[in-house]
Amino acid sequence: ITARRNIGNECVKHNLVLALCNEYDFLNIEPFVSSCLRCIPNVQIIFITGDKSETFQLLCERRNIKTIHISNFENFGYHMFSERFFMYKKLLEYNYKKYANILITGTKEVFFQGNPFSVERDSEVIFSAEDEVIQKSDINAMWIKDFFGPKIYEEICHNTISCSGVTIGNAQAMMTYINDVCYHLQSNNHDQKLPFDQGIHNYLGWKAHRGLYKVDLNDTIFNTIGLTPNNRIAIRDDLVLIDQKFSPVINQWDRHANICEFVKKSKKFKIF
Repeated sequence: ITARRNIGNECVKHNLVLALCNEYDFLNIEPFVSSCLRCIPNVQIIFITGDKSETFQLLCERRNIKTIHISNFENFGYHMFSERFFMYKKLLEYNYKKYANILITGTKEVFFQGNPFSVERDSEVIFSAEDEVIQKSDINAMWIKDFFGPKIYEEICHNTISCSGVTIGNAQAMMTYINDVCYHLQSNNHDQKLPFDQGIHNYLGWKAHRGLYKVDLNDTIFNTIGLTPNNRIAIRDDLVLIDQKFSPVINQWDRHANICEFVKKSKKFKIF
């Protein structure tokens, strides 16, 4: 994996955007790709994909996006949302030092309106916050109760849900995060077909390694808006603002009809 460029005698590490991009065609992820390339200079994008079509591969190749087919990874039998962490681990465990920072992210539901790597971080790994607390979400409560038990759940259930869809940090700390998720998945006797990755993610954010992981409650990098009421969302000057506030990364935008229409009409989300 090529991830560095030389400026004079100085070697500059790139930032990496890494995503599982399975069962999507290129048009599904066009807003993600277009906005990422526009907002993040000298970025390395890697897609782990199940798409073998020549069209998808060619479109990625033309934009210097590296694709790795999912068949190159061992299948551990987990739900795909959990399985991706083992793919990330295999891909990065001997390569992560080539990068300065790493963002792991969804694709179809994410777009960029700024550079997330340029935001100063007050923790080594930053998690995204949703607009609800854990105990008010049956599915998030279940992921934690069933995986960690009622005691851990009671300790963290009053906290804000953190979405495991987008996470950013320096390369070494992100490798620790990926290893932590894999460790918990492998050390717990649970139903592997359920996506417990977000339950583990919230445990890490609110309970474990508090000096390493931090949930972005102020939305300085991410704004995850799947549960955000429409009256808090505004589209102004070609930007999506939440409570009149700008965030570089908008996650779960596809759950709001007005933003879907904005993305559909805006040329900045188009490559063709």
